[in-house]
Amino acid sequence: PTSWIVGDAQPITSVKSAGMVLAQSLDSSLHQVGLITFAYDASSPPSLELTHDPEALRPLLQSLEYYDHGSSGTRGAPALRAAVAELFSSRRNSAAQPVIVMITDGEFADKTEVRALAKE
Repeated sequence: PTSWIVGDAQPITSVKSAGMVLAQSLDSSLHQVGLITFAYDASSPPSLELTHDPEALRPLLQSLEYYDHGSSGTRGAPALRAAVAELFSSRRNSAAQPVIVMITDGEFADKTEVRALAKE
């Protein structure tokens, strides 16, 4: 989902900026970019499937807003699972090194699960 409940804008502004800097630093002839938005659950299908066009990311990042999901906290594991699935999908450029970068505006409520998945 990219429609969030508006709250404290500073963390989400930092997420947007970091995403744009990352996308602009990629060599689009080799690297790909995708986007999985998440708060409690991950976007499905991905907000942006893997593409060689980093500019496709700009409007999606700009449309992100903060989501107040109460005391449940941000869950990173569903997003990490979705990112792995997209990264190893048929859309992946097999010549590129597979890398997942997770950017969040908060702490993960499921830190232990995120750490375990990251080690796989």
